[in-house]
Amino acid sequence: MNSQLLLRSSFGTFCVFSLLACQSSFAQTSLQIRNNSMVIQSNGQTTLLNSSLQSNRQRTSVTLRSTALKQPCWLTVSIAKGQLGGQIKIGDKVIQSLKGSRTVVNLAPYLSRGTKTIDISGKYQPARGALRIEFSGAGTQVSQQASGTGTFNHSLIVSVR
Repeated sequence: MNSQLLLRSSFGTFCVFSLLACQSSFAQTSLQIRNNSMVIQSNGQTTLLNSSLQSNRQRTSVTLRSTALKQPCWLTVSIAKGQLGGQIKIGDKVIQSLKGSRTVVNLAPYLSRGTKTIDISGKYQPARGALRIEFSGAGTQVSQQASGTGTFNHSLIVSVR
């Protein structure tokens, strides 16, 4: 019997893996994820799948008109009741360090026609805290939340037309 299991990480990444050799139910199958590998044990057989699972990687894409850059485009990284440490980068250039519980930066001066990738990465404490990354400007608002790992790695892809 060929069954599929759909996994959803706490960061919204969807991964589909086929579980082969499941006889009658998932009760006979054990599934573990360790260090970007999946270990499946079913009917006495062990299967190891290496994958590019990136459970702490998020990507968000936003498209703006060039006229939107005349107004501030705010990027806010925050954690309720906790502390951040990290950085915001465009290419190899760090444009802002993340400290305290909240950091806000206007991205408009860094954006122009074309596509830019803004990388937001670091750590937060407590690890169970709720990290929030929000982009707002020119009538556009996008936010992502993450929790549970204590680390984050987010790419905000901004296309300006």
